Amino acid sequence: AAALRAKREEAELQHQEKAGLGLPTSIEGFKAHPLYVLQRHITKYEALKPNTLPVGLHKGEPYYPRQDLSELHTTDRWRREGWKVLDSELDRPAKLVNKRAQPAPRGFQGRG
Repeated sequence: AAALRAKREEAELQHQEKAGLGLPTSIEGFKAHPLYVLQRHITKYEALKPNTLPVGLHKGEPYYPRQDLSELHTTDRWRREGWKVLDSELDRPAKLVNKRAQPAPRGFQGRG
């Protein structure tokens, strides 16, 4: 596993040299970087593909290949786009996102 990881990292470094993109030196550099993403920059509607390993650490925080980042959609959204969601996938979603709190109606005093 370590040899595969080293080989993968070496291939990634060669790809960077060809593209002229180096490893970002700041946290802000990772934010819009085309090759890498920090854990903190993954939004609530994105997730890493299963079994994705970090490429390395930046100031103690893991960074991942951006190509392993997936955009998440609801079941209704997949159906509108013409995709069928498997029943086995409905039982274990990739990520659960909490609903936004709705403001209380005007004039509502609450319990008291």
